[in-house]
Amino acid sequence: MCGFYFSTRDHFDPSVNVALLTRGPDGYNDLTVNGCRLVHSHLSIFESDHNQPYLHQNNEIALVFNGEIYENLNGLNESEYLVEKYIVEGEKAFEDLLGEYAICLVDFKANKLFLITDPFGTKPLFVSICGGIHVSTYPSAISNSGTPRGTITPVEPNTIRCYSLKNFQLLGQKELVAWGLRQHIVTWDSWQQAFSDSVEVRSRHMKTGEVPFIGISSGHDSGGIHLAHLQLGLPFVGISVEGKEDLDILRARQNLSHQAGMEHVLIDHQTARQLTDEIAEMLRRRSENLPYNILSSRHDISGEAGSVLEDKASIALGLVNLFALEKGARVSLSGNGADELMSDYSSNGEPIYQHSNFCGVWPENLETIFPWPSFYGSTQRAYLMKDECVGGAFGIESRYPYLDKRVVQSFLSLTVELKNRFYKAPLDAFLSESDYPHVNRKIGLSPWT
Repeated sequence: MCGFYFSTRDHFDPSVNVALLTRGPDGYNDLTVNGCRLVHSHLSIFESDHNQPYLHQNNEIALVFNGEIYENLNGLNESEYLVEKYIVEGEKAFEDLLGEYAICLVDFKANKLFLITDPFGTKPLFVSICGGIHVSTYPSAISNSGTPRGTITPVEPNTIRCYSLKNFQLLGQKELVAWGLRQHIVTWDSWQQAFSDSVEVRSRHMKTGEVPFIGISSGHDSGGIHLAHLQLGLPFVGISVEGKEDLDILRARQNLSHQAGMEHVLIDHQTARQLTDEIAEMLRRRSENLPYNILSSRHDISGEAGSVLEDKASIALGLVNLFALEKGARVSLSGNGADELMSDYSSNGEPIYQHSNFCGVWPENLETIFPWPSFYGSTQRAYLMKDECVGGAFGIESRYPYLDKRVVQSFLSLTVELKNRFYKAPLDAFLSESDYPHVNRKIGLSPWT
C-alpha cells in the first residue's frame, strides 16, 4: 500500500497531507522530473521495494502506483515489471494484469499519461484537469496543492485512461475486463478453486516475517478466508470483536485458529467501548473522509451513512486494525465484495438492507441486471473506500480475495440454479462441505451489542 501524487505543476506540501503520507509510513520520496512533481509514500511489505517514483530510460518514463501485482515478475520488482511490460506491449500491457492497483504511468517521450484502475477500483485514484493534470490517491492531496476541490473526480473502476501531456485532453478510455455473462457452469469446483488460489496468492505475497490478519466475524465472508487459510496451512492472525456476533460461532472459530497454532484475539465489549473515542479521534486526524453514494435500483433510499467517518463500522474496523498492529500484522485480508457480488444483501428473495437491488434472485439472463449498482458502485465503492481510508490511517494494506477477477468470473458463470440455491451459494457450500461453523444470516460489523 502507498499514497502517491503526480502533477504537471511543481508544487506539493507534505505538511498538509497527513492522510496521504500515513498510508506509507516506511518511506517518502519527492521528485521533480521534466517539470512535473511526483510524490510517493510507502508501506514496505517486501524486503527492499521502495523504488518509487520509478524512473526509466533517462527519465523518459515515470511510474507511481499503489497496490500489488500478483504475477510472475521474472525477477523484477513491480515497478520495473509494469514499465517493461508497457515498453513491450504499450497500453495493452494493462489489460490482463492480475492484482489490486491504481497506476499512474507517464510517458514523457510520447507526451502521454496513463491512469489504470483494477476491475473494482479497490485502490482510490482521483484526477483533476485544471491548468494541468493532477493525480493522487486522495483528493485532499490535489486540493491542498491549490486545485479547486470541485474539479477533482474519481477514476472509474476497470478503466484505462490516456491523457495528452501537451494539452491535457483525454485521448481515450476503455474497460479492462469484459465480463462473461453466460451462466453455464454446473458445479462449485471452479469457484472454490479460484477462491482458494485468490486467498493463497494474497496471503503469500509479502516478505518473510510478515503475516496477514483476518478480521473474523461469525458470518460467511471472513469465514471463507479463515477456512481457506486453515485448509492451506497458511499463517495468519485472527482478530474478532464480540459486538453483535454469535459468540458460540466466534469462539468455535477461535478454537480452530488455536488448534492450527495461530493467534486469534477476541475483543470484548468493554475493551471496544473504552477505545471507541480514541479510534474516532485518530480517524478524524488521519483518515481521508471520502463520500458515499449508496443507492438501490429498486427504490429511493435514505438514512445511509454519507461518508467514511459517518459510518459507524469505521470505528469497528479501526479497532480491528489497532489490535492487528499490536500483533505486528500490517496486511488485512478483507471480505469486501462478497455481499455485493453473491447475495445482493438479500436472503431467500428478501432484502436484508434497503440498498438491495434485485432481492438476490438471479435472473435467467444476467444482461437484464448487469452491472447492478453495487457491482462497481454504491456499497461496493463505499465500503472499499472505507477499508482503504481506515486502513490507510493505520498504515495497513487491505487485500480483497472475493474481488479477484477469476473468482468473480467463476461466480458469474455458475448456473442460475446454483446461484439461487441458497444464501451466498458457492461460499455456503465451501463452508458446509468442511463442517465449518457459520450462521446463515448477515451480521454487520460493529463494536457494540
